[in-house]
Amino acid sequence: MDESSIYFSQNELSELDFDSLLQDDSSGITKTYGYVKDGEIFYKNISVSDLNSGENLLKHINAPFFESPNRLSLTIKKDSPIFLP
Repeated sequence: MDESSIYFSQNELSELDFDSLLQDDSSGITKTYGYVKDGEIFYKNISVSDLNSGENLLKHINAPFFESPNRLSLTIKKDSPIFLP
């Protein structure tokens, strides 16, 4: 899996209509993995939704990150109502 599959390039960002960007700078390089539009969160090539209602659940998910070159991880925010201890 290539990082370009989850991070937006500058060209892709120039084509988006967004209210704000979701960025990760933990590696020292700022990478944009998503954006907010009209109060809803969107990630590049990643969607998480409720199977019954179709509700977008990305507001409950932390930034995606690579644990290794072959493993992408998503974690649930601890203060989320969908968090199951």
